[in-house]
Amino acid sequence: MKNMTSLKSPEHHKAQQRVLDVLKAEGGIATWTLLRKSAGVERTTLKALIERDALKVRTVSDMGLLQGFDPRSSKAGQQQLTGEQEKALEVMKSARSSEKTRTVLFSGPPGGGKTRVYIELLKTVLEDGKSVLLLVPEIALTPQVISRIRTAVDVPVAVLHSALSDAQRITIWRESIRGM
Repeated sequence: MKNMTSLKSPEHHKAQQRVLDVLKAEGGIATWTLLRKSAGVERTTLKALIERDALKVRTVSDMGLLQGFDPRSSKAGQQQLTGEQEKALEVMKSARSSEKTRTVLFSGPPGGGKTRVYIELLKTVLEDGKSVLLLVPEIALTPQVISRIRTAVDVPVAVLHSALSDAQRITIWRESIRGM
């Protein structure tokens, strides 16, 4: 794959550069949907980048869904949270420690750093000796999220999704109940 940092030839458009900027911000791996939405582009823009070998497409199975493949994993947890992320984390910690159950809506753009905040909150819950159930909204994001969690904390991680057989799901549920 060619250098993601910039497209220097004059025929490249701003839209293509936005895609590459999003991809760079995501550590070199992102879903088709995330690229389109975050960069505000159509499929034709992504296809043009693929044709120019500036972008490679891999299916979820190529990425090793159960293994949690993520080329960013070596970088996970090395960056400090931004000020906004710190504030969001503090709100969630406060809600968690409240005697009254509180709900927190945490939203942001794709690639905006929500997973980093979730991982920091996950760490505090685990430090308290409790367990965590994290729901990932899109199966294509699962490898990235699992890899980042495995890099950040040294605990067993179970993955359930629709591609598993009933027997596999039962096994994972049983292992989870026993604490893996």
